[in-house]
Amino acid sequence: MKIYKSPYQLQLPSAPNSASNNKTISGCLLKFEFEDQVGYSTAQTWPEFGDPLLEDVLEELKNIKSINENSNSQIINNILSWAKMDAWARAQKQPLFDNKNIKNNYLVTDICQFDTQALSALNKKNISILKFKFGRNIAAETKVLKETSEFKKFKWRIDFNSTFSLDKIFTWLKQNPWIIDNLEYLEDPVPFNVREWSEIKSKFKINLALDIKVDEFIKIKNSETVVDIIIIKPFSDHVEALTQWALDKNIKVVFTSYMDHLIGQSFAAVIAHQHSASLGEQLLDCGLSTNHVFEPYKYTLNQANASKGIASNNYGVGYGDLLEFEPWELL
Repeated sequence: MKIYKSPYQLQLPSAPNSASNNKTISGCLLKFEFEDQVGYSTAQTWPEFGDPLLEDVLEELKNIKSINENSNSQIINNILSWAKMDAWARAQKQPLFDNKNIKNNYLVTDICQFDTQALSALNKKNISILKFKFGRNIAAETKVLKETSEFKKFKWRIDFNSTFSLDKIFTWLKQNPWIIDNLEYLEDPVPFNVREWSEIKSKFKINLALDIKVDEFIKIKNSETVVDIIIIKPFSDHVEALTQWALDKNIKVVFTSYMDHLIGQSFAAVIAHQHSASLGEQLLDCGLSTNHVFEPYKYTLNQANASKGIASNNYGVGYGDLLEFEPWELL
């Protein structure tokens, strides 16, 4: 088996969240050649949230001898699984997408830069949920959030990326009780702790969503009593284990991409589609498309090859006309 890489950089107009100041996101497109087949995948990590460095992921991939190999790293296993799935579909001349559509929230990484005049246009696109990254300037962020509250057609998801303390969350919600009226859930309000999350839920009667280190934290005793929604990221998480846990515990699920390249977003969308039937009403609006948060690049500019901003209309995960001509170099 041969593995090739094509590095990319995605540019953000501002920092992506309260835990990272990095406006340039680096990753790699990957091409796997094996058994007379070609399949594509991606690699992009967030060390701020406990991921390995991208260089370490690529170094481990260099030692992989077979597309069927199992690694101790879930990220490596997912990269291989995506490439194998894509290669099979391309060999069969089939797309990985079907005609079903999963609704998505609209991600706002910096609410202080958000133009509330855009809400009418978003509503016309059948978007009903806004996801805001919070925690950098809570006073300014809350002020803009108040402006969006005039548009009653939207629900909010507010993500603190585990950067707040219990006291700060309590103070913020006590001072701004109007937030709860439009709130679908708070995501990672404080670092996961069953006791503290229980206090938030009992005091304010709100839904809480778990994202950061979800694979680890669901194993903690009584975690299901304080978690209403789990966020599953197909690039980094053990999807099968998490979806089964959610089904067993009757927990809602949101699939999200990795704030990564359009190819990575597309694979995440494929995985979400594959699990949508089994999850049924437990699957909420997802967060699969984040194209709009980055400055345009050739894949997002090639909208003729995309369906509803995510899916491409050729074989496998799509975009074969662009992937074929990437400047591939042997890993």
